Amino acid sequence: MQTNPSIMIAAKPGVERDGFQAVLTAIPQAKVMDPANDDVAALKAVAEHRPALILLDTNLPDYQVWTLLKQLKAQWPQVQCLVLADNRQQRQIAQAAGADHVLIKGCQAKEFYANINGMLSRHRKSGQ
Repeated sequence: MQTNPSIMIAAKPGVERDGFQAVLTAIPQAKVMDPANDDVAALKAVAEHRPALILLDTNLPDYQVWTLLKQLKAQWPQVQCLVLADNRQQRQIAQAAGADHVLIKGCQAKEFYANINGMLSRHRKSGQ
């Protein structure tokens, strides 16, 4: 029996993270994990639970997001990483660091939802 893929958010606590989590809970075919507040917690959670998708917010402390993204893709290349960037410069950095997809914050919830669903569909098709 195949279980629903899990999604983890790596972001500082706050309104943005709560909003991301609220949208994700509307996706019935996914399980939303407890969020990680920093890079150490994110790495530990991924090692333990192997989520299908990780949302990385660029608001992590001390710009840990780029190091974390590189570590995630090096250790678990099959885990899809969606970076939520503040601007086009961060989008370019995220793409260079190995992000599977990048969205600029402030995008429509419909676009956010569609991208998450697309990434989860690719995960299901790959049989991971």
